[in-house]
Amino acid sequence: AIYVLARNSGEGSDRKLEGGDYYLTDEEAYNLTLLGQKFENVIVVINAGGIIDTNFFNGKGGYDADDAHNRGQIEGLDALVLMSQAGQNGGYALVEVLNGTVTPSGKLTDTWAINYEDYPSAEGFSYLDGNTYEEYYTDDIYVGYRYFDTFGLDVAYPFGYGLSYTNFEIDVTDVTADADTITVTADVTNTGDVAGQEVVEVYFSAPDGSIDKPYQELAGYQKVAVAAGKTESVTVTFATADMSSYDENNEQYVLEDGDYVIRVGDSSRNTVVAATINLNADVVTEEAANLLGLTKDDMQAGTYDADAGYILNYEDPATHKNPT
Repeated sequence: AIYVLARNSGEGSDRKLEGGDYYLTDEEAYNLTLLGQKFENVIVVINAGGIIDTNFFNGKGGYDADDAHNRGQIEGLDALVLMSQAGQNGGYALVEVLNGTVTPSGKLTDTWAINYEDYPSAEGFSYLDGNTYEEYYTDDIYVGYRYFDTFGLDVAYPFGYGLSYTNFEIDVTDVTADADTITVTADVTNTGDVAGQEVVEVYFSAPDGSIDKPYQELAGYQKVAVAAGKTESVTVTFATADMSSYDENNEQYVLEDGDYVIRVGDSSRNTVVAATINLNADVVTEEAANLLGLTKDDMQAGTYDADAGYILNYEDPATHKNPT
């Protein structure tokens, strides 16, 4: 049995924290429960432009079967396929993936949380704080996987994650570094029985210092096709300066002194340490300027000048007047 969970979304139509959007409807939960009982194999396809709750499939939240938001794990569901919103030919592509003509090789560009409340901006999203006129972006640099990985939250499916009809092993063979470039070379071996594609993902962890930094950041990636039982070599290169952080107070990008850890894997939560690069002094990689005059320290201290020019001009849609 193949069951499609479809969701509509688009610009000007925010997601809803309710059944039929983020959560299953009662009818969907009933149908999936029935299919799980009656069919030997059940494939659930998510045809949606954004994230939905997946506790019904993986049970990671540990909810009871009678959960009000239908988050209890449903028995008998065998596969979960994310097709997103693939356009008018999406159905043809989906058939080729499901019947094995094509081996899936997609990777998530989002982190799928176990619970909606795990997202750092959950409480203030859209209508949930009673205010759709102003939105406050409180994530700071900890956006997406940078938040979940830095603060160690368990997730349903991590950034960069994606299964296939085959399996791969990634073996880092070389890492070189100089003032300009970091180069990572790895062998990718297809240990399964069918041809497929794997994505080698390279992350770095910058040292703790005076500038806030996430636990790790994606530096580069490369997809490679590998025949069954074969090995292909992959090289991922990125600029050394990409590992620098912005120093708001001094208006410059800086590589702070310390150890830079290079990690390689197939998702943000499945990597190995490939190399550690030591920098024995701070290096300014780019001079910049805070053109708006506003820094995070100013905002937190309340010392910024409201007449400095960084208050954006906009109209209240109700009065057509500028509230500033």
